[in-house]
Amino acid sequence: MMLGMVFMLEGQREYGLEFIRKLQYSNGLVQGHNWDLPCIIRGDTGERNSGTDYYQNMMLWAVPASVLGVGLAGLCAPGGYVDAILQAGRGAKPKDANTSSTIVYSVPLIP
Repeated sequence: MMLGMVFMLEGQREYGLEFIRKLQYSNGLVQGHNWDLPCIIRGDTGERNSGTDYYQNMMLWAVPASVLGVGLAGLCAPGGYVDAILQAGRGAKPKDANTSSTIVYSVPLIP
């Protein structure tokens, strides 16, 4: 994901986004690493080459910051992306909510 963010920050936004999309598709759907991002991935197969580090999941916040063109402080500022997620989580439950399953509140999509 870091390489995709570098492409975005260096002016190749669409290429960087597509790079991250393909990487996440491989990580999540092909390799099954949704929440334990690998440190090193084989370029030829997409398989994990090296284990995980706790900070790898920081990419879940760093990528939206790169897409939005702000630093992590901007992402976390009042009215920012993180604030929108927190506000959505505090929202009132719909009156017709299905209480037999987990309710999923919407969060803003990254443009």
